[in-house]
Amino acid sequence: MQSQWFCDAMLEFYPKEIGKIEDRIGRFPRIREAWERRPG
Repeated sequence: MQSQWFCDAMLEFYPKEIGKIEDRIGRFPRIREAWERRPG
């Protein structure tokens, strides 16, 4: 049953982490726009 616990833990952990990564990736276009608007 230890493997069942491990699978349950991973299925709970990874979707949360993937969501965080997607949020971070979503910020990059706004950051790029801000940098491109900077003078010089």
